[in-house]
Amino acid sequence: MLGPGLGICKVRTKGLLTPIPVRVAAVHLVGKEGNKVEEVATDEVTDPDEVLIDYGDDAWERLVLPVGRVMGICTMALETGLARSMLIDLFQGRSSPQAATRALVTGVVASWVGSKLSTCPGRDQL
Repeated sequence: MLGPGLGICKVRTKGLLTPIPVRVAAVHLVGKEGNKVEEVATDEVTDPDEVLIDYGDDAWERLVLPVGRVMGICTMALETGLARSMLIDLFQGRSSPQAATRALVTGVVASWVGSKLSTCPGRDQL
């Protein structure tokens, strides 16, 4: 929470508190199997993976791919060492990457964004 002067709330802060604004980067949907409620209640099922459904992470489609397109195929190919044809198929949605490729591309995109933010005027206000 933010204190009365819009500073970060401390232990001794007094007065009206305001919620801190939050920006959402991605939404990760997770569902719960309703037909296993009794098994969970009786401890027959102890592994959360048995009752939770992961609907995937849309950060790849909503963040990584668009930023990768802005970076450009040539820059992405130089940074990742991946073939341009593979990257073209990936960014045009004609193929889905393996976990290692996905992690590599995500890391390169994150580094590129970090380098752009470090030169951004007013970055301390982000």
